[in-house]
Amino acid sequence: MKIAVMDDVRIRRLMAGLYVLLFFTYPVLRPERTPDAVALFLAVFFAHALVGWLAFRAWRRYLSVSLFWILFLLPRLFTSPMLPWLSDDVYSYLWHGHLTVSGQNVYAHMPLSPEYVPFRTEMFEKMGNIGVPAIYPPLSEMMMAFAVACGRVFTSSWVGALAAWKFILLLSEAVGIFFLGKIAGIFSSKSSENVKKLPVGMVLYLFTPLPAVEIVGQGHLDGLILAPLGAALLLIVQWIRREGKFPIVKSAFLGAALFLLKFAPVAIFLPLVRARIQITRAAAAALLAGVLIIACGIPFFIDPSAQQTFSQGLAIYANLISFNGIPLYLIRHLLSMLSVPLWWIVAPKILGVIRFAIILSIGFIGRVTEESVYLRRALLIYACAILLAGKVHTWYFVPLLFVNGLVGSFALVLGAEFMMLSYAAYLVVPFQEVYWLEYVIWFAFAAMLLVEWKWPAMRKKFFASFL
Repeated sequence: MKIAVMDDVRIRRLMAGLYVLLFFTYPVLRPERTPDAVALFLAVFFAHALVGWLAFRAWRRYLSVSLFWILFLLPRLFTSPMLPWLSDDVYSYLWHGHLTVSGQNVYAHMPLSPEYVPFRTEMFEKMGNIGVPAIYPPLSEMMMAFAVACGRVFTSSWVGALAAWKFILLLSEAVGIFFLGKIAGIFSSKSSENVKKLPVGMVLYLFTPLPAVEIVGQGHLDGLILAPLGAALLLIVQWIRREGKFPIVKSAFLGAALFLLKFAPVAIFLPLVRARIQITRAAAAALLAGVLIIACGIPFFIDPSAQQTFSQGLAIYANLISFNGIPLYLIRHLLSMLSVPLWWIVAPKILGVIRFAIILSIGFIGRVTEESVYLRRALLIYACAILLAGKVHTWYFVPLLFVNGLVGSFALVLGAEFMMLSYAAYLVVPFQEVYWLEYVIWFAFAAMLLVEWKWPAMRKKFFASFL
C-alpha cells in the first residue's frame, strides 16, 4: 500500500513538473509565421495539452491552494519571454498607446492617415490590419497608454512597453482568479480542507495551456477583462446568496468597466433580469453605468471625426472581416444558394439578429433562483455573444474558460483547445483558412456541448475517459 501511495505521489509530481516545464518551449520556438514554425508550435501545444489533461487527472483531488498559485504563476512567468508572432494584435495595442501618450486621439483618423505619419514607430511597422481604424473601447486604449508610459520609465524600446503590458495582463488574470477563489470559498480557511474545495473548473483552467499562451505569451487584450469580470461575478453571487438590496454603485462601475474594456462581457448581467432584483435599483445601476460610459467616452468622441472613424471601423469588422466564423459562413452559403442580393453584407446582419434573439431567450426564460443557475446561464450567454460571430479567435475563449472555472464544462475546454487548429491557416502559403477543418471542429464542439448540457447521463459516459 505504501509503495502504491509513493507511486501516485511521484506520478503527480512528474505530471505537474512536466506540464510546467513545457512552458519553457514557447519562448524558444522560432518567432516566424512560416508553415514549419506554426506546425512545430501546434505539435508542441497539443502535446502540452495532453500532458495538461493527464496532470488534471492526477491532481484534481489533491491540489492545495498554495500549490494552485505556484502552478498558476510559474507557467506564466516561463511563457512571458515569448514574442507575439502568431498574431499582430499586440503591436496595434502598443502603437495605439504610443499615440495616446503622444497626445493624439487614437480614434480621430485611420492608421495610414498623414496626421499620424510623425508618430510611426517600429510598432507601426509590425502591425496587422493597418488599414482599419481603432475599435477597442476607451478604457482599453487607456490601459494601452498606461503600459507604454510604464515601459518608457525603463527603456525607450517597444520591448519595455510589451513587458509592462504583459505584466498588466498577468496581474489582471491573477486578481480575477483570486475573485473566483473567493466565490468558491477556497480562501475562507487556512485548514487542509482547502484541498477539497478547489472547483473542478478552476483546476481545468490551471491545466489548460491556452490561457497562458494567448494572454501572457501573445499579449492579447482579453486578459484585461478577467479582473473586473471576476469582481462582477463575485458581486452578483454574493447578492444572490444574501438576497439583500442590489448594489447599485458597485455593479454600475463594474458593468461600465467591462463594457469599456470589451463590449461582450457586460452580457453576464443579463440573467439578473430573471432574478429577484428590485427593478428600480437595477434601472438606477444601468443608468449610472451609462453615465460612466458616456463620461469616459466624451474625451475621445467629442470630435465628430472620431465618431465617424470609430463607426466606420466597427462596420468594417462586423461586415467585411471574418475568421473561423462557421455560423457566419453557414448563413453566407445559404444566402448565396438562394441568390440573395449582397448576401455577403446581409449575412452578418442576420447573424447579429440571431445572436441577439438567442441571448435574450436565454436571459429571460426561467428564473434565476440560485448561484449555480446564474453561473451556467451567464456562461451560456457570454459564449453565445462570443461564438456567434464572424470572427472567433482562440484567445476569445480565455474569458469563457475563466467563467467556466465556476461551472466546470469539459466540452468547453476541449473545444477551446481544438480551436487552436485554426492556426492551421498559416500552414498554407499564402494564408488560407482550412475550412473543412474548421467545420469539423465546430460541429464536434457543438455536439460535445449539446451532450454535456442536455443529457447529463450521456455526459458522464462521454467524458469518463478524461476523468
